[in-house]
Amino acid sequence: MSAFLAPVHFWMYDKIINLRNLEDELSELLRDNEQYREFLENLSKKYGDINRDESLEAIIDHSNIHGWLQKNVDIVEVRHAEVITKLIDMGVSMDKILEKTEEHAIKVANNIHQEAEKNKDNFIKSYGYDTPKEVFATINTYVLDGLPCDRVSLPIEESPNEFIWETTNCIHEKYWDSIGGDVSNYYQVRNTWINSFVQNLPKKYRYERYQDSGKTLNRVVSLEGK
Repeated sequence: MSAFLAPVHFWMYDKIINLRNLEDELSELLRDNEQYREFLENLSKKYGDINRDESLEAIIDHSNIHGWLQKNVDIVEVRHAEVITKLIDMGVSMDKILEKTEEHAIKVANNIHQEAEKNKDNFIKSYGYDTPKEVFATINTYVLDGLPCDRVSLPIEESPNEFIWETTNCIHEKYWDSIGGDVSNYYQVRNTWINSFVQNLPKKYRYERYQDSGKTLNRVVSLEGK
């Protein structure tokens, strides 16, 4: 891969950072617990962490951009699995985890205009919400589903009131399996985040994930006028 940093690389790294920021939000649930703080310290020793303090140009491996991004996807995904599994193991209810997830998604949705202005020169990132198709693209500005070459999201159907896409494969389960976690917890958090995000955009939408004829489908439905 070329050593030139393109808009897609910033798009990818910001998705990684968004998931890492959600980890911080969830960790607030046990912020004052010494055992949990030790767990977080060990987590960074075991897997590393995501650098959110320096520019991407300063930290990325310019000789191996794709490999560097994949490594950071792996770090943030396994950390996410570890944190949620640990919270549950320490007695935090899924309801509390989902409440924190909603809070983070609402903050992101409420900040969308500022992010759009800050990233106006990045033509890959979407911050639109006028149509369900635009919302699908905006979801993909924030939600991490591997690298673009993984081709996880396949558009299926579009109308003025809804947009449907297929999840072609699950690239998250391997991280949960590696730490003995339950990937269904990942999807509870993910689905809650997306739905809270789209419901708090300036125009309101609903997100659904469902099975149809053996396929995993996702739908964004407009709530305007309903």
